[in-house]
Amino acid sequence: RRYVSTFGQYEFQARPLASEESWFRRCASSKAYRFLRAIAVLVDASLVVIELQRSSQLVADNRDATEVPYYYAWALSICCAFFWIDLFLALLLEFPRFDICVGRTGYRFLNVLATIQLTLALVGAYVAPGTRFTSQFRRAVGLFICLRIARPMVVLPELGGRKLHKTLGELHVMIRALTGTLRALLWCTLMCFIILLICSVFFAEAAAAHLVLAPAALPESSDSMLAQTWGTVSRSVFSLFTATFGGQDWA
Repeated sequence: RRYVSTFGQYEFQARPLASEESWFRRCASSKAYRFLRAIAVLVDASLVVIELQRSSQLVADNRDATEVPYYYAWALSICCAFFWIDLFLALLLEFPRFDICVGRTGYRFLNVLATIQLTLALVGAYVAPGTRFTSQFRRAVGLFICLRIARPMVVLPELGGRKLHKTLGELHVMIRALTGTLRALLWCTLMCFIILLICSVFFAEAAAAHLVLAPAALPESSDSMLAQTWGTVSRSVFSLFTATFGGQDWA
């Protein structure tokens, strides 16, 4: 295996599995197949909105959020199977060189993450039915459900080709601009976390030194609030984050 310069790109010393003129490759690059992929992405996003609207409405009405009907789960299972088949099909067609992060649309990483979220959500639904908002695993997986809503906005313009790009116009430009700054945003987020961590260590150390010398604090005393807010490094990071972004007053 030979590593290619960009992260996530690999190239093997082997022949392609499908020639340029093969029926397999022509079928995968046809308009009908692109249309089928677009329909699957839209159906998946629509089912996400319908399911969450139904479940949250039941919770808001003080009723149990039961599982969705069986045909909904079957529709999601079909979409999930199609997304995995499409991913493996794309990797086979790109062999001996393929890109895990970019791919055909330029946003394969988003498609992979959304497909993994869908798979884990289905696993939770089949293994622990009736625990949509009570299972810790399903709640954790549900936090990333927004990826399946963002996928159509990012992937569909690339599936439509140049004609759809011209139709969307400025919307396509804005989508490309936002997704193009994702890497810079991640590095900026990491830098902010490092700064918060440095300051949090200072505050946590000072708070721990004060609490050791202070007498036993009452539940509503200032020392008790100090322990709850700055008593540990994780609490200090959270307190600085909320104070920086307006969630908590400095005073």
